[in-house]
Amino acid sequence: MAAHGHRILVLCRDPHRGRTALETINAGVAHPATLVITDLADPESIDAAAGRISGEVGHLDVLINNAAVFDQTMRAPAFTASGHELFWATNHLGSFQLTARLSPLLAVAPSPRLINVASKGLITMPRIAIRFDHLDDPGWYSPTKAYYHA
Repeated sequence: MAAHGHRILVLCRDPHRGRTALETINAGVAHPATLVITDLADPESIDAAAGRISGEVGHLDVLINNAAVFDQTMRAPAFTASGHELFWATNHLGSFQLTARLSPLLAVAPSPRLINVASKGLITMPRIAIRFDHLDDPGWYSPTKAYYHA
């Protein structure tokens, strides 16, 4: 998209990985992509990023949600400052909040697009149902279950 002249905003929680991605994206493009440090497990970070973006652009043509945490080494659940299980907060709640905060910018675009990238989790793990009454319950946690649940 950057090679075709589109303005790209890259949201990333890790500054080093974000800068590395920008080096690849910006190689030889006329309009370099911009890094916006955003942690989708942190509602305040999401609000700050959405505020920054809203202040810099008049509309968004496309929002691609492609963030996920899937750390197989996490043998115990981690919880965010908001009290949510980390995989659930990052992989589901964060992109939902970001989309909600940026929806006014999508609404004013001529032909807006929202793309949510997901895994084949419910196909791979068909017996994992969303536990609406226990979204953050650590009692059934494993990295695989948490990822596919989110």
